[in-house]
Amino acid sequence: MKKTIVMAVRMIVTLALVAPVVLLALELELMGPIHSPRHELVRTWDIEHSTHDARLRFVFSIHEDGTVKGTVEAVGGTIGKVGMKDAHLERNRHWFSKMLGQRSDYKVEGHVEKSPVEEPHEWFWIEFNCDQEGSMTRINAGF
Repeated sequence: MKKTIVMAVRMIVTLALVAPVVLLALELELMGPIHSPRHELVRTWDIEHSTHDARLRFVFSIHEDGTVKGTVEAVGGTIGKVGMKDAHLERNRHWFSKMLGQRSDYKVEGHVEKSPVEEPHEWFWIEFNCDQEGSMTRINAGF
């Protein structure tokens, strides 16, 4: 009887430790570019977000095929607007991370033609959620 209880406890502990890792691995496998985004996402967005380098303004359009075109500029900066290259929309989390309150639903990432801030950067990212009204929430962005 005692051996059975010990084995059951070991099995429960093992499942409790392994299951989250397996679920996270499956979730990472399911993430990636979105080739046909929700209709609420397909439009032009104009957002500002502060990073450790500067206050950045992102103006971009998400297209029906998931590609993204737009510009990035440092608000009040001297460099001006720079274009986005190879930008795309991707899924940033699935149900497991959402249940844990981690990350955001979507991510736009790509390269910039040149860095819009003093310190050189080659790529950018914008993480966000989209609420029921179609507004961006929980915005986080940077280089």
